[in-house]
Amino acid sequence: SPNGRNSPMLALLGKWVRVLANECIKRLCPVYFHSNGSEYIMALTTGKHEGYVHFGTITDGHVSFEMLPRHWSVCQKLAVNPCFIIWAVFISDESTILLLVESEVTPIKKLHHVVSYSLATDDLEIIYVLPEFIPDARGLECLTILGTESYTSVPMVPRGMFFNPYNNLLFIWGNFLLQSYNMENFMYLADFPKELTIKYLVNSFQGEMAIVTENEEIWYLLEGSYQVHRLFPSKSWEIHISLQAMHQSSLYSSNETMVTLFYEDSKLYQLVYFPDEQRGRLVKRLVPVERLLMYKQHSKPLTVPGVGFVQPYADPVHDPTWRWWKNKKQDQDYYFYLASNGLSAGGVHIDMDSYEKIYNLKPEYKLPERIFLDKGNSYRFSIFLTARGHGFKTMQSVGVAFRLHSRLQVGMVLADPGCLEVVVAREILINRNSVLFSITLKDKMVCYGQGISGHHLLKTSLMVKVVGSSGNCFQNTHLGLRLQGNLMVPVLIGCPPGKRLAFDITYTLKYNRLQNKHYFDCINMDPEMPLFYPFFLIQDLVTGDSGSFQGSFVLKVVGGGPSLDSIRDYSDEEIYRFNSPLDKTNSLIWTTRTTRTTKDSAFHILSHRSSGIEWLCMENSPCHDTIPKRFFAPDFFFKVLVSNRDVDTSTYCDYQLIFLLHVHGLPLSSKRALFIVIVATSLFLGLVLFYIIICLLWPFVVKACNFLRWKINSLIATESYYTYAASSGSCSLRSWTMSREISRAGSKVVEKAGPKQPWEQLHT
Repeated sequence: SPNGRNSPMLALLGKWVRVLANECIKRLCPVYFHSNGSEYIMALTTGKHEGYVHFGTITDGHVSFEMLPRHWSVCQKLAVNPCFIIWAVFISDESTILLLVESEVTPIKKLHHVVSYSLATDDLEIIYVLPEFIPDARGLECLTILGTESYTSVPMVPRGMFFNPYNNLLFIWGNFLLQSYNMENFMYLADFPKELTIKYLVNSFQGEMAIVTENEEIWYLLEGSYQVHRLFPSKSWEIHISLQAMHQSSLYSSNETMVTLFYEDSKLYQLVYFPDEQRGRLVKRLVPVERLLMYKQHSKPLTVPGVGFVQPYADPVHDPTWRWWKNKKQDQDYYFYLASNGLSAGGVHIDMDSYEKIYNLKPEYKLPERIFLDKGNSYRFSIFLTARGHGFKTMQSVGVAFRLHSRLQVGMVLADPGCLEVVVAREILINRNSVLFSITLKDKMVCYGQGISGHHLLKTSLMVKVVGSSGNCFQNTHLGLRLQGNLMVPVLIGCPPGKRLAFDITYTLKYNRLQNKHYFDCINMDPEMPLFYPFFLIQDLVTGDSGSFQGSFVLKVVGGGPSLDSIRDYSDEEIYRFNSPLDKTNSLIWTTRTTRTTKDSAFHILSHRSSGIEWLCMENSPCHDTIPKRFFAPDFFFKVLVSNRDVDTSTYCDYQLIFLLHVHGLPLSSKRALFIVIVATSLFLGLVLFYIIICLLWPFVVKACNFLRWKINSLIATESYYTYAASSGSCSLRSWTMSREISRAGSKVVEKAGPKQPWEQLHT
């Protein structure tokens, strides 16, 4: 991993695994970028498997190797013997391995090839044949190798290769340095001396590269330029060491050995071993590239005007030492040297680092570490250049008396001009002797397909170059000295990391109320499961940005049930029947008036402008004829899948979202509805008929009840009399008999005599 963090390789340190036990490894070739969730490493062996590459894959701590090519060796394919693989480079974006192959034509003549091997097709192709001897550059900084140039008598001995996937820059190195942007046309960098041999090189992947030679010299190169600068040993390094000795720094010693050189957070570091103690120690220290290059410029003695130093105060305008500090801070080491030797003017010295005051702080004075571009996205930034001296001149042109011409020129280099475009607008500010460049970088929408967030991004870059500034322009910032004039901006085309699709609950509810004028008739409303109308959000979990999803998508019901506990996932065949407008089995769950469909017409394509969802729940669908719970209308829980794969042209992101949808008030089937109507009608008619019957028979019922009550009372009275008679004996019986006869006789007299007066009736 370029930054050395979160690397699966680190997990192997606690668990040693023996691999390639029967092979003699002559070299391990690193792979700087992981892909497909794995990291890789390549081992070159010698002996019986010469001409093969052992390609190692590291996934979740498990290491496996595959011998490539799969069916034949490189030597067999090239029809040369003997041959040797010197170096291998894996280009993950293209699934290709570049091989640097040496073949022996005669005992004294050797040829070197750059060979491309495809892991996908198992094809091998020679893409470049290196010259046999180093070209004669004749005092030039660089030379494009065309085959017609003259050559020296020094053999070209390659040792390795390096490929930067951000700018497609391929380096071949040995006792020379070749570079190419297209693997076809190579340029020889003549600033690197042919008397030296490169041991290894390290890259920051942000436009800077350091070179270490066999004799431990350190050289520096800005990618895109042709000047190679020696950092160590050099006069600049001696000045730096002297200043560190004055500071009594513990990071430097006269007896030290460099272990390795590496980049971390865009800074170049050394790992140095000090043997001056009993056990020795390893020290990681910064290589001050900018200062070393600046010392190289200011190697002449400096004359310093006499100054009386005062305590700074107020703001830059009213601060009497501000302008001195701003213009002289680059020479602070010289003033420190004077102070260390008692030569400061007036005997007073101010440490400029502690004096620094920050006004209108800008974010690190630089562009972001990397830029992510989604489909059609653009990134804008500005570059403000100020010239010292006369930066402009006037020139006559046709139709115009005078035309202003700027000597400040900026060039743009795109690693993939077929994928990106850049537009530069220039504004000349005469009164400030400056030029403002407004730069817009935009994706052309042609170089990438859809992918999941943060995976399989296309690596490319934009390089901004100020003409003539390489290694010569510097900037003082609160973070220290910085090189100016060359900016390499890594650009990653694809779906940026941290993006996801989310259901827009708030707008869905708002739109529902607006369109339907009411919230429907849910008895128990759940704000987390609102009534469905398809609106979604794009959320950026990295920046916190959120906005409405304006693209197209396919909606499918992939599961469901009448309750949360009974939800099940549907099979692929069921998903097709329940969602496809081509279904002929009466199984559709829903439909829409939107006519746009996928290429095979299998599913509807919806968008934020589409009409709403109409629930059908046809005869053979799972939500058909849902039985209501108690007295509430029937409802159903749907498991809904939303995906924009292969249907959305607005983004490179492959979004997928699954959520639950609670639909309330589903229609009943015709049979069940008819049955319910018949039952309800029957019950109603039965109640009405029963009421009518009750109303007609009520008088008879009342009369019958009264008669029954009188009868019951009579029976009760008779029973009481018999009980009394039984207790009185025979006398009572005779008295009762006589009374009975008198009663009968009296009745006959009354019938013959006619009606009596009321008082007489009462008396009788």
